[in-house]
Amino acid sequence: DQTLEIAQAADLVVIPSGQTVDDLHPGVVLAHSLRKKGIAAEKIAFAMFKTTGSERENQAARQYLADAGYAVLDGDVPVSTAYGSASDIGKAITETSFRTLNSRAAALAQSVIDKMAELQERQVA
Repeated sequence: DQTLEIAQAADLVVIPSGQTVDDLHPGVVLAHSLRKKGIAAEKIAFAMFKTTGSERENQAARQYLADAGYAVLDGDVPVSTAYGSASDIGKAITETSFRTLNSRAAALAQSVIDKMAELQERQVA
């Protein structure tokens, strides 16, 4: 089980998910499976991808994951061809031609960094 091996070696497991239940459910099943195999819930966090402009749907997705017992990282990567266009020319998702898209992706990246720092502080304490 390669996923388990990677999760055991990782400091943080980030599971990407869209905001529909069809996207969320498989990620939660994976997270539950990892927990049953000894991965601490604190090491698992979800990142929101393929989000729409609906704040209600975004909040519902985040609540679904929180109710399942998992952290959800700040920020998100909405559906946009600009991310693919940036990738096609070797740029990161924080380097599109659109400041708002870059800010949203940067918030997600910073949230990963913050979560890693939080986990490191817990290990030291």
